[in-house]
This record gives sequence, C-alpha cells and structure tokens, in this order.
Amino acid sequence: MERHFHFVKDPLFVDALFVKKPERVEALGYALLLACLLYSLLERRLRQSGVPLPSPSRRVLHRPTGHEVVRHLQSLQVVRSDEGQRTIALATILQPTLVAILEGLHMSPAVFTDPSKREPPD
Repeated sequence: MERHFHFVKDPLFVDALFVKKPERVEALGYALLLACLLYSLLERRLRQSGVPLPSPSRRVLHRPTGHEVVRHLQSLQVVRSDEGQRTIALATILQPTLVAILEGLHMSPAVFTDPSKREPPD
C-alpha cells in the first residue's frame, strides 16, 4: 500500500481531511485499502497478460504500472447520443492505448458503453 498511496502521508492531503468520528476514519481507511487492492489487481493482470502498452507520450511499455493505466483512462469519456446510444470519446492518439489496455485485461469496450452487458473476466 505504501507504493500506491504515498500521498496519504503528505501533510497537504492529510491537513485537508477532517473526519470527526473514529468510525469515519476507519471507513476511509477501508476505502483506501479497497482502492489499493483494485489498483494492484489492475496492474498485475495487465502485466501478466504480456500485452505491450503503446504510450503516446513515452515508449511502448512492457510492464505498465497502474498509474500509467489510470492516467490513460482518465481522458476517456462516454458520450450519450440523442438516441440513447453510448460511445467512447477518446483522442485518436490514445485509441491504440485503450485497445491494448482492454486486450490485456480481457475486456471489451462494452464495459464502458453498455452497463447491462458487462462481461465477467475469463
């Protein structure tokens, strides 16, 4: 957890948090632990797949970090048309990166566009 959430020890982050009750402090701790678990699983699964991740700002990443994956997914937007169809809006330069991430995680783009048809991972 230390590697992924080092910002929790940053005084600027900690000073901005004000939680009155001990139960809420405990709940925040559990939420951070769950986030760390999901982050680590995402990173591990992508690394084990062996799919190289093309990064437009850097090079091809053979062992991408969770931070790198999340950074690329932050610019992803799901847009709903007038007919109710959902599509992924993403810069053209980032599309190969998204395809590689989804391939490495064994997911289809439907996880973003069609909530009713989300596939369970293999």
